[in-house]
Amino acid sequence: MIYHNQFELLPHTFNTGEDWAEMTKSLEGFENALHLCSPTEITAWDPVEQRAVWRIDRDTEVAGGLLVTAGDVLFQGDGTGFFRAYDARSGAKLWESEVGIGIIAAPISYAIDGEQYVAVLAGVGGGDGVHRETIDYVNDGRILAWKLGGRAPMPAVQPQPPRTVQAPKMELRPERIERGRQLYTRHCAHCHGMMTRSSQLIPDLKTVDARVHQQWKEIVLGGTRANRGMASFADVLDAADADAIHTYVVSRALHEPTLLESVATFVGKYACVPVEWMTD
Repeated sequence: MIYHNQFELLPHTFNTGEDWAEMTKSLEGFENALHLCSPTEITAWDPVEQRAVWRIDRDTEVAGGLLVTAGDVLFQGDGTGFFRAYDARSGAKLWESEVGIGIIAAPISYAIDGEQYVAVLAGVGGGDGVHRETIDYVNDGRILAWKLGGRAPMPAVQPQPPRTVQAPKMELRPERIERGRQLYTRHCAHCHGMMTRSSQLIPDLKTVDARVHQQWKEIVLGGTRANRGMASFADVLDAADADAIHTYVVSRALHEPTLLESVATFVGKYACVPVEWMTD
C-alpha cells in the first residue's frame, strides 16, 4: 500500500509524494516479514525483435553487476553470497560457487599466459547493499578469482558478534514517539533503515551500546562521530528534535512483538510479497 501526501521539497529526503512516516507506522512490527518475491532479475533482450529472449528471476534484492565473455558465458554475484555462471544464449545455469559474502560489484575476466581467469570484488555496499539484505557476517571486502581446475580453498567468513539491546528505560509518550517517527523517517532512515531495520552495515540503532544513548545529542548535534561518517545534524534538528528521535528509537528497541507480529515474521521466512503490491 502506498500513502500519498503533500510535502515541501527538502534536500536529502524522498521527495516522491509518499507519506513515509505513515507507511512506517502501519508496517512497524512486520518489517522482518516483508520479503519481496523475485525482486531482481536478469533479462536477455533482443534489440532487433524488441522482445525478451529469456529471464532469470532472482530471490535477492542485491544483484551484482554482469560480465559476459566472448564464449557466451554470463557471470554474476548476488547478496546471498553466491557467484554463478550462466549460458548467455539460453540462461541455463552452468556453475556456482558459494562465497559466503554478498557481491554487488561486476566481475572482470583476464588471461595470463593463455589461461583465463574471472575475478570479482566480494563485499556488500552501496545504496542497495545498505538496506536490502541483513548482513549477519563480517563484511570484509576481498578479491576472489577463479580458473578452470583451481583448487584454492574459499576464505572463511566470520559471523557478526552477537548484539544486545542496551537502550535506557525512559518515558515513552505517544506524542513524542510520533514526532520522533516523523523526524527519523525524514532524516535518519536513509542510512539506519526504515522502521530502524538495519542491515548491520550501518549501526543498528536498536542495539547500539549504552555510551551511544548517553552521548546521543553530542553525536546527533555535536558531530562527535563525524570521522566515522555520522555528521552533525544541527543544521536541521534542534535538541528537542534529537530527543524525540531518541525516544522513537528506544521505543523500537524495547518493543515486544505481539503474537500477530511473531506469526507474520515466522510466515515471512517461507512466504514473500509480490513486487507489484509495493508499486502504484
